[in-house]
Amino acid sequence: MKQEPQDSRHNMRMMYAQAMHDKKNEMIQTPTSSQTIAKPTVKRSVWVVYPDSVRMGLSGENKPAAWLSLNFADLQTAVYNYTYDVINTLEMNGVKPTWVQTGNEVNNGLLWPTGQITGAGAGGAANYAALINSGYNAVKAVDTAIKIVLHISNGYDDNLFRFNLDALKGGGGKWDITGMSSYPSTSGWAANNTSVLATMQDVISRYGKPVMVCETGIDVNSAAIGQQMLTDMMTKTASLGNNGLGLFYWEPEAYGGWQNYSLGAFDATGKPTIAMSAFSATFN
Repeated sequence: MKQEPQDSRHNMRMMYAQAMHDKKNEMIQTPTSSQTIAKPTVKRSVWVVYPDSVRMGLSGENKPAAWLSLNFADLQTAVYNYTYDVINTLEMNGVKPTWVQTGNEVNNGLLWPTGQITGAGAGGAANYAALINSGYNAVKAVDTAIKIVLHISNGYDDNLFRFNLDALKGGGGKWDITGMSSYPSTSGWAANNTSVLATMQDVISRYGKPVMVCETGIDVNSAAIGQQMLTDMMTKTASLGNNGLGLFYWEPEAYGGWQNYSLGAFDATGKPTIAMSAFSATFN
């Protein structure tokens, strides 16, 4: 599980994807900002998250206040409309996503409790799958070329992935890529990466979809170890051929103890550490 920064404005990807539910104002603001990243050669991963706060993580993907009173049919429509608005607005302003992730680390579902897989008052797997499909269908209605990522945390835990994806598949859920997070310790990164690879291999075989490390990070004060960890994880991902799509570092530009986040990859002067040099390598 990652250590989340406390400022919801901390990342460009999150700024575009965050479901603030003051939709008209957000949509007015987005085009001005989007012009700064509308370069056609850039591959972009956009996250559409639905809670009122981006600080959800494993504590729960709760419904936003504006959606609390909606019945299930209206909730599905709200997910569709909001997701469509976000992606369509980006594309209309020259920002074409390569990947879109609906929900963040949806270990036990999303938009709790209605879309929660298990637990007191949970709506169950069928509701979870239906809500995922609402987001999936909305993105594809804007652009069929975009690939939809289903993002689960703790890539080392294959049982978690089987629990979630069996429920999603059993409910008729749709996704294109299985995404995962990986936040190893400086002493346990090698064993962690081996377990992540085993999870990747299992979910590729079991569900027939490629995989991606959506988030990774390690102690910024151990940059040399970070370089080793990243290079090893990239090598393992590349070993999967066309089924291993790559890796994103979460919040590398955080530095100097900003917002008490310690897993960045920039030094105290705001320059990239040696850990980031792993991204300059070429993997066949």
